[in-house]
Amino acid sequence: MSAASEGGGRAVYASAPGKVILAGEHAAVHGHPALVAALAPGVEVRLRAVADNGEDADAGLGLELVLEAGRRRIDARLGAAQAVALADRAARAWKAFAAGDGPFVPLRRLVDGHPEAVAFAVVALVESWRRWSTATPGGDSGAAAAVRETWPLPALDLQVTSALPLGAGCGSSAAVAAAIGLAVREHLGGIGRAGSPVDGSGAARGGDDLRQLEDLVHRVERRQHGRPSGIDGATVLRGGVLFARRLEDSGDAGGGGSEGPARWRFESLEDPGGLLRHLRIVSSGGRPEPTGEVVAAVQRRLEEATGGQATRSALRRIGETTEEMRAALRTGDGGRWGEGIVRCQEALVEIGVVPDEVRRRVDELKRAGLPAKISGAGSLRGPGAGLVLIYDPKVEADRLIEEAGFVELASDLGCAGVHSLAAEPGDAP
Repeated sequence: MSAASEGGGRAVYASAPGKVILAGEHAAVHGHPALVAALAPGVEVRLRAVADNGEDADAGLGLELVLEAGRRRIDARLGAAQAVALADRAARAWKAFAAGDGPFVPLRRLVDGHPEAVAFAVVALVESWRRWSTATPGGDSGAAAAVRETWPLPALDLQVTSALPLGAGCGSSAAVAAAIGLAVREHLGGIGRAGSPVDGSGAARGGDDLRQLEDLVHRVERRQHGRPSGIDGATVLRGGVLFARRLEDSGDAGGGGSEGPARWRFESLEDPGGLLRHLRIVSSGGRPEPTGEVVAAVQRRLEEATGGQATRSALRRIGETTEEMRAALRTGDGGRWGEGIVRCQEALVEIGVVPDEVRRRVDELKRAGLPAKISGAGSLRGPGAGLVLIYDPKVEADRLIEEAGFVELASDLGCAGVHSLAAEPGDAP
């Protein structure tokens, strides 16, 4: 933690998992179901107010970002006005895009002198502070008024530690947004809303509290991705294993100019046969294109006069296979589960989101009797395509994983969703 944290108030902690798409990527954008699981270890956040010595009216934000997967540590300091200006630029860029006034401008192009990961954490913090420090419907409170006197931001110290690789389809941005959003909510002690978005165990509650946090996460994710589907945010908030289907009356998944996410119906699933314990999650390397670019490429294939029907058929097969894999998970049918993984991979190759090098390495695993598929948006070119899932019930894949150049991630699938954590010993009460 930076030196700015040496004084000040009580620290609050929050944790959020990442996510893995087990089946249904791309097809879910076009009305088919998806099968997703929360992934740990994910993101942990520590937030505290810094003692104000009265010498700096724009003390702003001290940020420490620890990216364990990339073995990087970034320290940054932004004045309050600088942090708010960055969030405002991101909001204006997205609103212009949503109104059709120009292409989507990724956050990395709006950053002024800071890494993109730092900029995203800052946007998440500013948007969370704005969301949770509003007045209660029943009238203003003295605490809320005191918070707004320090607006745009008081002096804060934020530490974000992430075990999730960036840009690999792990839901890292949704996890960061959820953990920061909950930490700010807890830091403000419920200012602006009756109750808390977490129950006594620290897990996110349902109903309005969960919906408000979900809307906040989606708002922040749109600054990064343009038009996310909302599945990442829903998964990191709820945790577990989810079968998701978009509601027919909720509009285009992640589309339109609304700030809210498309609405999904979620079914929580159990894993009685322990199939998820035999899934090995590896990174295929490289840096895939942003999800929005890959989704747009699939949309263009759908609109082609010659290839559109084949792409539509492949997406339909992914949807049907996702249904079959849900049934296999419920019954613990490992054979059917592995067959579903292979069929999903074949369809993803057909729609053009598996580069040749990744396809070759996955085919080698298949020939060795190890069903494998990419997980997430994939990539249009290059040596990598984000995550690859390998079904390895006999633990036979070690040599092949090494020979393929894959890097295995420590993983706990189906873990808890976003939750607050107990304070570390020694924190100020």
